[in-house]
Amino acid sequence: MDKELKKRIAGLIDRLIFPDFQSAINELVKIGEPAVPALIRALEHEFHEVRYNSAKALGEIGDPSAVPSLVRSLDDCYGIVQRHSMEALGKIGAISAVPALIERLDDDNFDFRTYAQDALVAIVPPAVPGLIAGLEDKRYMVQFGSAQALGRIGGALLRGDASKQAENSAEFYMTTIPVLIGRMMDHGCLTYHAAADALAAMGRPAVPALIAAMEEKSSEMKDEFTDMRYNAANVLGRIGEESAVPALIQALGADTQSLQNNARDALAAIGKPAIPPLIKALGCGSETARWNCFRALLNIIDGGADIRLEDLRSWLLETISLHGRSDPTLAERSAVIYSNAAEAVRNRKSRLLESGLNGIKLKPPKGDKGGVFRSGSRLQFA
Repeated sequence: MDKELKKRIAGLIDRLIFPDFQSAINELVKIGEPAVPALIRALEHEFHEVRYNSAKALGEIGDPSAVPSLVRSLDDCYGIVQRHSMEALGKIGAISAVPALIERLDDDNFDFRTYAQDALVAIVPPAVPGLIAGLEDKRYMVQFGSAQALGRIGGALLRGDASKQAENSAEFYMTTIPVLIGRMMDHGCLTYHAAADALAAMGRPAVPALIAAMEEKSSEMKDEFTDMRYNAANVLGRIGEESAVPALIQALGADTQSLQNNARDALAAIGKPAIPPLIKALGCGSETARWNCFRALLNIIDGGADIRLEDLRSWLLETISLHGRSDPTLAERSAVIYSNAAEAVRNRKSRLLESGLNGIKLKPPKGDKGGVFRSGSRLQFA
């Protein structure tokens, strides 16, 4: 390096303490690799402003030779130096820094836990094995932060905004989803919530494994809340994937009230796509299952699902024709469902008119003269 460049770099580092530090950082980044040794030394400067701005510059340059010094800066007495050192390690993609960053997931300070998590999410895919190992750490905050980070990575892959790791997405999901589902057994601590959040963030790729979890009752469950099915139903509702409907309907007749409730809530969250299969199930299975189908349908209708009354009536009539003789409650429940749906249509029309949207024509529900449905809550045959 020539003397002029060396002198220029030293002058720019001296400027890192002044208000125009950003322009000095920009120039150091333009110089690039020749500035790295001086910036590494500046991580031990007496002024913390120089230390954290040097870390920022090193992160922008992205030279791996700075990683050991940046890891040491995680123990700086100034939090802002620690923060920018973590950010720099994430930008560099420092594989060797993963263990130190996972340690920071147990930091007493929420912000520092977040900075460490941000850096780990950026170091993908190399950080994934360490994060999976973090799920088994004895410290709850490390488990929690690891699960959150895995969920963020999975969500980024789902959105397609994690291009550099997209080629590893199938392996990522195959590796992480079963582990996260296992962590959902640990209900009552932060890990359960973080694992559920992570699976919900991953979305559709997690659905097949969650559906499989709905089909087995764990021998390790301590109570109904550690039942894998209970937790899987909760996450399936948050994802809202239509393919989960059959498994959730099956759970409406389950042996625990909590699982029935979660399955019913999940079906309500999925909404309109769940209506036809729920109507078919109205006349099948145990009385508990049929009653929960009925309640789930009312929840979907009351939630504002946009249903054509003609379709609804056709589905209900088909179910009545198949199961009406064996289930004396089916006709009355069908009438209540239809009546609530008709009322919902009337309310929607009223709200549209009140908001001045008179140009939209909505036909009011037609009375079924001489047909199946008549006014009132009871269904009668003509």
